[in-house]
Amino acid sequence: MYLAFPVDLRDRFSGSEWLIYPKQVQETRFTPEDTVVLSEWIAKDRAELLQMLHTVQKQGARIVYVGSKTEETEEWKRQLCLYRVYDFLFFGEEMVLKELEDLLEHPRSPQEVARYLPESKATSVPTIVEEAETRKRSRFRWPSRKVPESPVLNPRPPSALWVVMGLWPRSGVSTVAQLLAKTCVETQPGMDVVTILEAPRPWPRLWEYFQLEIEKPIDKVKFWTQDGKGETFVKEGVQLVPLPPGKSIRDEKWIPVVLRYLKQGLTIVDADDLDETLLSLADQVWCVLDCDPTYLALADLGEKYQKLRDLAKDKLITVMNKWTSVVRIPRDVFESPVTLPYLPPEKVQRALWEGRFFRVEEHLDVLEPLVKWGWEERR
Repeated sequence: MYLAFPVDLRDRFSGSEWLIYPKQVQETRFTPEDTVVLSEWIAKDRAELLQMLHTVQKQGARIVYVGSKTEETEEWKRQLCLYRVYDFLFFGEEMVLKELEDLLEHPRSPQEVARYLPESKATSVPTIVEEAETRKRSRFRWPSRKVPESPVLNPRPPSALWVVMGLWPRSGVSTVAQLLAKTCVETQPGMDVVTILEAPRPWPRLWEYFQLEIEKPIDKVKFWTQDGKGETFVKEGVQLVPLPPGKSIRDEKWIPVVLRYLKQGLTIVDADDLDETLLSLADQVWCVLDCDPTYLALADLGEKYQKLRDLAKDKLITVMNKWTSVVRIPRDVFESPVTLPYLPPEKVQRALWEGRFFRVEEHLDVLEPLVKWGWEERR
């Protein structure tokens, strides 16, 4: 059992392992056998808390969330359920530990929080029945846990969220996102689903790039900006979730869409803005910079890069796109950048005109290290 609570509750839960700081929670390896009790007070803001929930949920541990009444909203409960956190309690000025004990011993099922699940039409929550047994309040009793007789190992790469973004137009963000997706399909055995999700941006491209109108007329497609789910198109093993073509859309309610696809496998968001909530959820942030000295010398772009580095911290991977031997980049500016050389322009253009992915299998010597660096070195 693991608890992440303020220090003044240690005496009450003396049988637990205490993780006082956010970093301790992030660095602890949990298993599906663990129960993690997280409180809102361990994080300095909601973005950091969401990142903790995401990290713990990926490892399969059960999460019990404890918060204050002032933060209790229907929207927040829906967000918790998106992370599969069905066990949550909100208290006023004092915490009733008896309620926490009961919740630890009697986990809620998805049916009991059906009203908060996005695809449910339920309007009420079944009453949670507490045990009639009177317990002593002086001692906390841990619920027993069942150890599976034959644990099943999952050999496939875990689900992850990669955000690909740039600091100026036409640096190659969409190209790198597509190269990452297709190379993962080609080189990562056991990968279930790779999804490219197009973020709200001025110039959505997936629809035109892959000529999706051949598969389905645009007036028949349900985009995620319309129904919150989106219709997918599968190209060469990669799942595409596009925006409507030719429109500039800014929608702040698209994070649940990201989480929906994240449950299936690797989700790559083709983005272009410094969205702090999105960055907090990301496992890796790929910043694509064109090796163009006229851009790299601009002070305001340098400041923007520094802001990104402060937000993403050790999750940041800098990709120096269109790399050549004549480029000279100060190592104290970009920490261990990944260099992506010029790809054969006639082959890149052919893929564009034919509405398909660039044939990465012909250039794995260049592209495979890029993905391996993302999976292995940054874990």
